[in-house]
Amino acid sequence: MSGISTLAVRRPTLSILKAALLSFVAFPALAQEQGAVQVAQNAAPAASEVTTVETVTVTARYKKEDASQVPIAISVVSGDQLTTDHIFNLSQVTALVPSLQIQGINPRNQTVSIRGLGANPGLTTEGFEPGVGIYVDNVYYARPASVLFDQFDLSQVETLRGPQGTLFGKNTTAGALNVTTRTPSFDWGAQGEVNYGNYNFKQVDGSVTGPITDTLAFRLTLGDTTRDDTIKTTNPNVRDTGLHDQSARLQFLYEPTDDLSFRLISDYNHQNFSGPHQVVAGVLPRTLANGSTTKNFFDHSADAGYTPAPGIATSGITGRLSDINQQNYWNQDTHGVSLQGDWRLPADSWLAGNSLTSITAWREFELFPSYDSDYSGVDYYQALYVHIKQSQFSQELRLSSEGSRAIDYTAGLYVFLQKSPVDSHSIYGTQASQFNYGPATSPLVLQGLDNHSAFGAWDGSYSGFGQATWHVTDQLSFVGGLRYTYEDKYGSNLTTPGGTYAPISALPAAQQATAITRRATVAPSYNYDARWAGGAISGSGSLDYQVTEDILTYATYSRGFQSAGLNLAGVPSTTPKVVDPEYVNSYEVGTKTKLLGDRLTANADLFWTDVENYQATIYDSSLGGRTYIANAGSVRSRGFEFDLQAVPLEGLSVTLAGIYDDAVYTSLSSTTCPYLYSFNKSCNITGQPLAGVSKWAGSASAEYAHQVVGGLEAYVGGDFSTRSSFYSQLNDDIYSKVAGYGVLDLHVGVRREDGRWDLSFWTRNALNQAYANSYTPSSSMGYITASLGDPRLFGVSLRGKF
Repeated sequence: MSGISTLAVRRPTLSILKAALLSFVAFPALAQEQGAVQVAQNAAPAASEVTTVETVTVTARYKKEDASQVPIAISVVSGDQLTTDHIFNLSQVTALVPSLQIQGINPRNQTVSIRGLGANPGLTTEGFEPGVGIYVDNVYYARPASVLFDQFDLSQVETLRGPQGTLFGKNTTAGALNVTTRTPSFDWGAQGEVNYGNYNFKQVDGSVTGPITDTLAFRLTLGDTTRDDTIKTTNPNVRDTGLHDQSARLQFLYEPTDDLSFRLISDYNHQNFSGPHQVVAGVLPRTLANGSTTKNFFDHSADAGYTPAPGIATSGITGRLSDINQQNYWNQDTHGVSLQGDWRLPADSWLAGNSLTSITAWREFELFPSYDSDYSGVDYYQALYVHIKQSQFSQELRLSSEGSRAIDYTAGLYVFLQKSPVDSHSIYGTQASQFNYGPATSPLVLQGLDNHSAFGAWDGSYSGFGQATWHVTDQLSFVGGLRYTYEDKYGSNLTTPGGTYAPISALPAAQQATAITRRATVAPSYNYDARWAGGAISGSGSLDYQVTEDILTYATYSRGFQSAGLNLAGVPSTTPKVVDPEYVNSYEVGTKTKLLGDRLTANADLFWTDVENYQATIYDSSLGGRTYIANAGSVRSRGFEFDLQAVPLEGLSVTLAGIYDDAVYTSLSSTTCPYLYSFNKSCNITGQPLAGVSKWAGSASAEYAHQVVGGLEAYVGGDFSTRSSFYSQLNDDIYSKVAGYGVLDLHVGVRREDGRWDLSFWTRNALNQAYANSYTPSSSMGYITASLGDPRLFGVSLRGKF
């Protein structure tokens, strides 16, 4: 707990910078013509003058290429579109990329999936790694929680769909998010934005760039966001201050020669959130499928002498109410530094025609949560707090051919080192005993008992890779690549009961024997180590054929693997401590086209992915509600995707994207049973839908811009995203089923055609659609909790640049 207050004292303050940015954004016109930076003669045309779909450049193969010429299924969202749509963290990108889904029950437990694969919904633990890689400026971010931090001044976000193990390495069995930020410029420039909206939403961000010398340039980006919580806390003793996110990024670009450059990036993000992340959305029935009965949340609450506040567990997801009785704090930091060097090798060297790239990076992620994990007003826990401090180091060295030749290639070496120690405390409250065991139970059975765990993981990963493109003819190319990865993972767990609690002798004599067993169940003792070391080969082969200059077809096979997992959160000796690696075989055929004189681009693909040794999180009520990782058989994901971009008339741009995903468990003969069948020890769910996957998902967006008067342009636009129902628990529990929903975002504004300023009004979830990101049924608590999507948000934005 002391770590939280320390963090609050040492975090940097951006208030002065906020004031400076406000002045800059609000009054860009005050810049004098003489000595001011002039708009470049080749500036992009106004939106109302655009008549073709813009060419999109991607770096999915570690070089700049036209996306329409790359035989990979890629969704690209530009930085300008992110700004226009008021998207400022990666979790919001899902509204524009149907194949991408991000779920979470709190800032720590965030899962990212592509085509339904990459993470088992609902839980992120040390010792377990995701299957979707997140890369920012060529640096791998090991913590999925990074998707929650604000990201400003972005160049674009690429979603690479399907295994990317050859170039991006392990843990990209489902795909990768490749994020690039804007680079420093040797021309002076600045931009900024101010937002104000409901729920007291205030946001200011901006950047400035320019030369320090003829060979050294810099870029400074700052952002600050505050917002009240969208869930109302009914307990007057719980203070809810909402969200506060601060970010800073400082870059230097050094170009001593035309052939040599270095880019140094340092960044810092701090986020503080107080308030509930989930609500009690309903209660479980008392009667199970076999006719047996059990207590639900209302029964347990009555046993403990607790009366839920009005609307709790009865208003579903529309009430947005919580009566938690413990103060929630989620303080998290991430920061790091990276250095990328690019050297075009001398023409007189034996490696002429090649470039050498080195990327060295260090990052740290720290989390200090203290929260009411029973999500209700019952005094179940006195306190629950965790301290996580993950740090990582990576070094990549790669050699790439330049220009066009019969065989283009990239080869490299990669090292990744990581450690992630965790210290957690769960201290039971005054009502936990009676809530669990009935009103006749002494409150002293669990009161004050601390389930204390100290555990962590250490990981070393070393790989070598190579990929080559053989241009068989001007139209036919073959791309092949292999990567060998060796890993050494180690973890440990020391779990001991602690706290200040009554001795057994202080309990009624009739309860002493059962109290010993009950204490051992909810606060067990563990002391063990786990280790896995081994290597694996991943790779891909692709055949692509350029039918015409505007039509590309391709067929790809990929094989990848997800690292072995370690069960470190405290499991008995009978549970395997090491979970075998997950292996993926993926097949894909696709086409990319430009039509109607580049007024329309149409891309489509068919995919089929088989996963062996599927890694899943299993909930076991017999272990006091603990979860662990296990190889849960095999799964299959197959379907098709499409995306269209069109400029049907001058000033109007339209995009449409969608996915059909038939994802099922092809073999899962033994897993935790759904609640209604919890009287069984295990259940077979072979053939049932894969959790976390909507069968259908789609998005559509459009914007129309029209020149008005005096160099001004008016515009109006919107985005609509929808997905069908899905289960948010591994076992397809009916009480974890999230209904399908659709969300509409709108914006309207006026701007200078040269982009000097832009005033807009916006709304997200304009129809105030009530929807959940996930449901979690808990048999031990007798209720269903929900992680809610945002309600209607609206506001005004003023942007400027010069």
